[in-house]
Amino acid sequence: PKKYASSGNNEVEVSVVNASTSSSINQAQVGLPIKTPTFVREFRPSAANTVPPGVDTKFVASFEVNPDIAANVSEVMDLRVSADNAAARSREVLVVTDITPPTIQILAPFAGTVVSGVVTIQASIKDELSGVDTDNVEIMNQGDTFDVMELFESPTESILNFPMVFRKIGTQDVTIRARDMAGNLATKSVSLTVNGIENI
Repeated sequence: PKKYASSGNNEVEVSVVNASTSSSINQAQVGLPIKTPTFVREFRPSAANTVPPGVDTKFVASFEVNPDIAANVSEVMDLRVSADNAAARSREVLVVTDITPPTIQILAPFAGTVVSGVVTIQASIKDELSGVDTDNVEIMNQGDTFDVMELFESPTESILNFPMVFRKIGTQDVTIRARDMAGNLATKSVSLTVNGIENI
């Protein structure tokens, strides 16, 4: 599997399957990589746990990336999976570091535009490496946060068309917040003047 990693805290998930029908796997754990990749600053093993017979259990370890040496590096992390009463195994995960947030460009309306009622906010969100996480795009106005459910998507770009309903008069900001698949966060705001509101 492939894992995109940001410069912050990252998690890696490994499944441990107990094929036995009668015996548990005791103190199973995803531990330190057999060879720690150069860009990993700190690795934290998963908690040790028991895997009952016939059960598939997920273990989550975490690691921090050193941003000084992690500009778009691709390296295999060979994780060690161990237990008290079972032979150790390894699990390879291809880790691709992406420490660059997405790029957000608000296409319309332009800053300073006078608007009223319902206005379509148009924006382009790009991420050349890991791609835009389309489940983590939000638009905010006057303390309200809205999930953007529909995006026109390509592999590295998403186009947002969101009908914003304005309910207060005056100058106010509309902010778009987006993450890429590595978890890097980007925000972009535009200031608009509202001179008419939508009645509920």
